[in-house]
Amino acid sequence: MQIEFDLQAPEVNQDPYPLFGRLRRERPISYGRSFLGPAYMVARYEDVRSILEDSDKFVSDPRSLGGTDPTARWWMPNMMAAFRDNLVSADDPQHKRLRTLVHKAFTPRRVELLAKNVADWVDRLLGDAKKKRNFDLVADFALPLPLNIISDMMGVPENDRHGFHAYTKRFLDGSMTSPFNVVTDRNQSTFRAGLLSWTVGARAQLRDRSTDR
Repeated sequence: MQIEFDLQAPEVNQDPYPLFGRLRRERPISYGRSFLGPAYMVARYEDVRSILEDSDKFVSDPRSLGGTDPTARWWMPNMMAAFRDNLVSADDPQHKRLRTLVHKAFTPRRVELLAKNVADWVDRLLGDAKKKRNFDLVADFALPLPLNIISDMMGVPENDRHGFHAYTKRFLDGSMTSPFNVVTDRNQSTFRAGLLSWTVGARAQLRDRSTDR
């Protein structure tokens, strides 16, 4: 089958939007190379939505159809299990179980508190922007806004957030280019170890704070 895109190509990794635009116009369903191997890409919103809403014909987890998950290969680090055993990549009944657990974090009361937290962070970031001579919409607003909101939900202290984001970003950037980078790139080993160490430490701190109450 003809390869119509290559997500591992350097020019695509640097700027994927021209490729996405061409596929939307010319090849709404195409075949090519993803960072986990051969794959089909669906480029148009309505098509993507139809697929996501049709659980009778499509699955999120290849294991549901007797296939194998690329992240389950023997040489993959154990922490890659998080990429396959999560809400996004799960099918029912596992998906329903995880969705029920997540739903508990978004009760009307919690959503109300979250909305206030979002508004507070927007005001804070825009207030900081007013004090600067130059303002980068992505670096100074679009990036720190979700980073801080998610960090608040996860209990990440403010002084740890930039480190947490750096570890996560470098790990994801490397693994998205090629899954082999997770194992072969020395920098990835460093970032993976740093992220794991931070996570273990953060969990211990949360546990200690819960015990003190």
